[in-house]
Order: sequence, then structure tokens, then C-alpha cells
Amino acid sequence: MSSRGRGPTGRGRGRGNDVASSSMTREFSNVSLGSSSSSSPAVAGGRGLTVTQQPVMQQVVVTDTPAPPLAVPLVPSSSKRLSTPARPGFGSLGRKSVVKANHFLVDLGQKDPHQYDVTISPEVTSKTKCREIMKLLTTSFGASHLGNLMLAYDGNKSAFAAGPLPFESKEFVVKITERNGREREFKVNIKFAAKKDLHHLRQFLSGRQHDSPQETIQALDVVLRESASNGREVIGRSLFSPQFGKGSLGDGIEYWKGFYQSLRPTQMGLSLNIDMSARAFYESKLVSDFVKEFLNKDISRQLTDQERIKVKRALRGVRVEVRHRDSLRRYKCLDLTRQPLCTLATGQRYASKLNEKQVTNLLRATCQRPNEREDTIIKTMESNKYNGDPLVNKEFGLRVREQLTAIDARVLPPPPIKYHGSSEVNPQVGQWNMIDLKMINGGTVNYWAIANFSRQRVDAVDRFCKGLVDMCQNKGIVFNPQPVIPIYTAPPHNIEKALVDVQSQCTARLARAAAGSHLELLFVILPETKGTYGRIKRVCETELGIVSQCCRPQNVMKLSKQYFENVAMKINVKVGGRNSVLSASLNGKLPYVTDRPTIIFGADVTHPSKGEDSTPSIASVVASMDWPQVSKYKALVSAQSHRQEIIEDLYTVSTDSKKGVVHGGMIRELLISFKRLTGHKPHRIIFYRDGVSEGQFNEVLLNEMDKIRKACISLEENYMPPVSFIIVQKRHHTRFFPAKHGDRASTDRSGNILPGTVVDTKICHPTEFDFYLCSHAGIQGTSRPAHYHVLYDENKFTADGLQMLTNSLCYTYARCTRSVSIVPPAYYAHLAAFRARSYMEGGDLSDSDSRSGQRATRDRVAEVRPLPAIHESVKSVMFYC
Repeated sequence: MSSRGRGPTGRGRGRGNDVASSSMTREFSNVSLGSSSSSSPAVAGGRGLTVTQQPVMQQVVVTDTPAPPLAVPLVPSSSKRLSTPARPGFGSLGRKSVVKANHFLVDLGQKDPHQYDVTISPEVTSKTKCREIMKLLTTSFGASHLGNLMLAYDGNKSAFAAGPLPFESKEFVVKITERNGREREFKVNIKFAAKKDLHHLRQFLSGRQHDSPQETIQALDVVLRESASNGREVIGRSLFSPQFGKGSLGDGIEYWKGFYQSLRPTQMGLSLNIDMSARAFYESKLVSDFVKEFLNKDISRQLTDQERIKVKRALRGVRVEVRHRDSLRRYKCLDLTRQPLCTLATGQRYASKLNEKQVTNLLRATCQRPNEREDTIIKTMESNKYNGDPLVNKEFGLRVREQLTAIDARVLPPPPIKYHGSSEVNPQVGQWNMIDLKMINGGTVNYWAIANFSRQRVDAVDRFCKGLVDMCQNKGIVFNPQPVIPIYTAPPHNIEKALVDVQSQCTARLARAAAGSHLELLFVILPETKGTYGRIKRVCETELGIVSQCCRPQNVMKLSKQYFENVAMKINVKVGGRNSVLSASLNGKLPYVTDRPTIIFGADVTHPSKGEDSTPSIASVVASMDWPQVSKYKALVSAQSHRQEIIEDLYTVSTDSKKGVVHGGMIRELLISFKRLTGHKPHRIIFYRDGVSEGQFNEVLLNEMDKIRKACISLEENYMPPVSFIIVQKRHHTRFFPAKHGDRASTDRSGNILPGTVVDTKICHPTEFDFYLCSHAGIQGTSRPAHYHVLYDENKFTADGLQMLTNSLCYTYARCTRSVSIVPPAYYAHLAAFRARSYMEGGDLSDSDSRSGQRATRDRVAEVRPLPAIHESVKSVMFYC
């Protein structure tokens, strides 16, 4: 069992062992950095491969960048900002195409927004109530005190006017009649804060100024949102109303449809991004009816402690209404009583995690084909009537073009895929099949077993496993047809004990038949009841050191060849094999990879669901381990502070009483693993970082680049390979539509744009290096392109070079014969983080969990519950697939 890593504060995070010994550092330094023209064979799956100096792919020409001088400084941790690289030009490769985007050009007016701070007392927490107060204030005092200027109010602390108000600071008294007939008085203080300069914004949009005037853009965004927010529930940048459509999700929860709205700076100018959206809300009904539906039981009988806690968590902080004769009062729910006291108020967002059934219902209700989604967006634009709004058009002089933006795009060619022997596949429309093909490097499974926790009969499980083993053998995996022990069947109530027993029996058998061997793979037939997957994976991967393959019981009787093939692909990479590789990685033509030893990282941080305040965030970093093929990725995971986005354990330093200063961290360990497996130190680092919002770009870049640099230097003095730091974003609202719906030459079977479609003009950043890439074929709904934004680039990527490399990598995902929507290292990091989170499943609910009180929450957030350490024999393979 590996020891747990220790972070900067010395607390264990359960990431796996920090490789920090001086002997390992010496081993890393043993091989010189060498030159890019080295022809040393790479250790890759047992075959010696000579690497060429200059890669060429299609028409990409990549210059051989010299190794960086040793005097390259560390990224200074004290810097407030790093300069984001300018766009190196536009891509030119691929077949030309035209797409439409849900971006609408906004013409600027001439009036500079004036910002005013707004303070309402007594304090009001409801944004809807705040808007009601400010609307009444504007109506009552517009002519007498506001100089006939209208106000755009953000629902919080700021309001904007198209010019100066007749005062610097003024207090108003606003009286509102509540629903119960009582009158409430509020004092509203409005004070001048700042003048926003449109000249600065114009300079930025034209590329003459580097710094984005984000506050000015935000002010204009509030202006465009003011009218649209009337009578709608505002959640973040989205607005919802039953008028757009609603429906039941089950368990007392319903969905409301709405739309997302955001103003963005682009190459063509200011762009209004409009997209359809949907959110879960509490149904407005009697609380007793909600509880009955939520628990799916007759509540005339007393609730169990578990049921009471579950309901209490779901309703804590939710507003309820109580009617008594003609009066109506509102309260916030704190606890449960036996009295049917009340009705859930309408328009309250359900913030907890939806269950599987609710997610399915939501997706089914909101899934729209591209032509349907485009029509809905256009109708939403028309109904919002931005140009008919006096505040938008007359006051601020803004004008919104109501047509979707047409963009010149390019469809990049798919890369050839290499399988065993001379077999090569050319994907068509983002997919291919493995009929009559064998994996390029089949793994070996000599010793395996089956644990059956389902109600399926032993003979059915036996047939199923034989079919799966046959498929594995057909696809090139060396697979012993006989398990170590007969099928082990056990009830699911004590899974931990059963798994330990399976390993014990196998170990005893192997001690007699094959001394020194160990169980290499465990098939697990899951029980019919849910909630056991995380426990199984935790026991296998952190306690027993067993690679496992879980199968749902409903698949046991189907004996589907397609299912067997999909599972065989997962098994092969879990036991150390490779399914396929890019042909360009074997012939030295993969740009920015095959010319010199290159390591590709993927990193992600997953945060707990809203309301789970006591749960840590999980960081994951994966890195390629088989240059030049870049198909095997080792993963490390770490628990860190609640909702902390910066990865804390990229590089760590701690002090040991015997060893002195001890260097550790995930980057350091992965660099050492790469050197051990390939025989080379990385000469180049490509770092794909997932899950970062635009507001956190600079903070994440400064912190994480600094840690990458320090991890390299800790291994060898002056070791500073050039780094490219690329953000991967999926949570955005840009969508592309075919110029002509139904055109088979420019759409896939789902009606979406073709895989490989790349856009780096018009709606992209005015000056920085970013692009949208739809690397996958649509299956249902409207495809979401990935957005790649380069924040740091010492490898001097060309636009074509990075776009072609990224698109090619999307064809290397190990779990299917399709190109995927985001670059695989980022995808793998996401999978590994979710696997680590599943280790934490199964804890008992208690009153101190989740929403059970702020003091308990604050105390528990301070402590990061460490992850169990992943066993050494497991973390060396792609166990998370």
C-alpha cells in the first residue's frame, strides 16, 4: 500500500505516494536532456521506434523549436498577471464550410454608463424583491429626482444610468404593500461609484488595447438584461419562466425552461450570446404532498430518522407560504413538524443534485435537434424585443442585430488510426468499427476471477463471462480461459467482506499453482440495487490492489457482441494494453509530439454538488506515459479544500525531521514515471486544463504554472522544458448550426455540423489565441463544441498545429471507436476525479451533513477528508476507464 502524499500544510490528501527521495531525483537527472534530433529508440510497448526531427501532418509545417536556454526564469509567483499570448494567426487547413452561431452583434451607442452603488435597508436577500423596490423607486422619483434617466439594476448592489444623475449620493424612502396587505418601508441609498469608458471598450475590440474592460461589458450586459428579467426568475446569467414551458421531473420537482444571455467581446465586436436553458424548481404544492411524493410513501405513518433527515435536507431554507383567512405570510423552512402547515412558494430553484430518473426526464424534455434549437433561439430573441426597449435603444443607444452570425469554418480531416499488424482505419464522420481488427498492443490476463452480487444464476453468469473472454481473445488480449476460482456468489449486504474473501481464496490458490503471481482482473456482476459501485471500486483499488471490471446485471442475459467489444476495450487498457494509436505517432508525423519527447497532461477539479458543504473538491491530473504514441495515461488524484479551483498538490514541499526538505506533488511524480517508462525526460510539456471559468483564468495560470516550474526545477537544476497551458471549456453556451439544415454534405446523421469543424474567427477573442472545435459527431440534441483558450505558450504553436493536434488526439479515447468531444487527457482527468469521488460514497446521513446549519458547515469545511490512497499496482494502469 502506498503512503499518502502530504501537502504544503503537512496534512494527508490521499493522492498516492509523493516521489520525493533523492535517489529518484538522481535517477531523473541520469539521462541528459539531449537534443531534439536524438534518434534514441523510445521504449513504447516493447517496440523500438526511431523518432524524426521535423513532423509533417497534412500541410502543417512545424519548425523544430530549439531547447529553451537554461536562463529561462521561473514564472514569478508574485506577479499579478501574465501576458496571454496573442493569436499566432488563423488556421487554414481543412475543407471550408459555413456555420451559424447563436451570437448576435450589438452596435455600441455613444453614452458612457455611469455606475451607482445601491444599498437597501433593512437588508433584502431576494433579488426579485430588490428589483421590485428599485422599479417602484424609478417610477416614483424618475422625473423629480433622477433627471428622467432610467436605471438598469443588477438585482444586487449596482445600478447603471446613461449619464450622470443630478446628485452624488441620495437616500430614498420606498413603501411597498405586501401580499398580506401590510405596508413595508425601505430606505434606498444611491451613490455614484464610477464612469465606464466606451472608448476603452472600442479600443479593446479593435485590438489596440490588451486589457479587457470587463466592468464596462458587465454594465452593458445589465442594461440588456433589465427588461428581459421582468417577471422571470433570474439564476446567474439565465432567466426562467413557466411561459417558456415546464413539466414534472418527479419527486415533487419540476423543470422550467428559459434562456441564457451573456454579452461577450469578440473579433466582430460585442456579441450577445443567447441559448436555451432549463432548471429544476420546487413544485408549488402543499408541503405534505411534496413529502409524500419525495419519499414515495404514505406519510400517515411516522417517518424514520433517515427519511426525516432526507426531507429536512431537501427543504431547509426553502420558502413556504401560510394562508390564514385573507392574510398570507412567508417563512423559511428550518425543521419539520407533524402539522401540515403550509405551501411551497412558487419559483424556487431546486439546488440539490437530481437523481438518475430526474436527470433522464430533464434531458428528454429539453433535448432539441439543431433546427429546433435554432428556431427557439430566434423566437426568444424576437420575444425579448431588445430594440424596442427604451432603456436599451433610446437611453444607451444600443442596437442588437437579430440574425444569427454566419461564420467561415473549416472541417479538419480525421487522422488515420493504427491497429495490430498492417491494419489501418480511416474514420468516417467521427467513427469507425473494429470488425476483424485486433488491438495494437493486447494486454495479458493470466489470473482472474468473478464475483457475482446479483440475482443472476451461476450458469448465466458463466455464459456471460465466457462470451466476454472470447471477445477479449478475438481482439488480441492474451486471456487465460479459466478463472483462478469458480464463480464466487454472495449477497450484496456485505460487499467489503466478500471482496476480501475472493482475494484470499485466489491468493491461496495461486500460492500453490503459480507462486509469486497475483490476481490481475476481477469481474464484478453488480447487484440490482444501486449505491454499491463506489464501495466496490474503493475496496478493489485502494485496499486490495485489484483491477476490476463491473458489469450491470441486466447485461448478463443479453450476450451482446457490441457490449462485449466495448467492455473488451476498457479491459485492455486496464491491464496495460493499447487499443489503437494515431498512425502519425508511429511515422513521426504528429506535430509538436513526435519530434522530441513530449508529455501531455490533463487536469480537472470536480466540486461537490451545491449544498454538500462538508465534502472536499477532488483534483485529478493525468499524463501520457508512452511517448511518442500518447495513448496511455497515468492518473493521480487528491482531495483539497471545498470548492477550491486551483490544484493544491501539483507541487508540494514539506519538512521531515530526518530527510529535511521533501519535494513532492503530482507533476513531479508523473514526470518521474514518464522518464522511467520511456527512458527520456520530457523536452516539452502540453498541459490541457479543464473546468476553469474565464474569471479564474489568471489566478489558475499564475498558481499552476508556478507549481509546474518548481516541480521541474526540484528534479534537476535548470530543468525547464517549454510549457503550453491550454484551457478546455465545455460549460459555455456557444452552439453552431449548419448553414443549411438537412444538407447531407455538411451535417451528420443527427443534423449537427460535421466532426472536425473548427472556428477561430468572428466570435472568438479579439486578440488572444482561442478556437472552438466540434471534434465529435452528434448523437442526440445539438452538439456542444469545446472551447480551447491558450493562456501560456512557450512551444510556439501555430493555429493549424494546435488545432490539428487537438482534433487528432480526440480520436485516441480508449473506451470507444468514436472521436470524443474534448481532448482525451482532459476527459481522463474528469473520469479519474469522479472515480475518486465515488470512493467517498456510502456515508450515513446525519443532521450535521449538507444544509444542517452554518456553524457546523464552517467547522467541517476547514477539515479536508483525505482520499484513500490508490494502490501502487492499480495506479500504474488506466484503472479509471
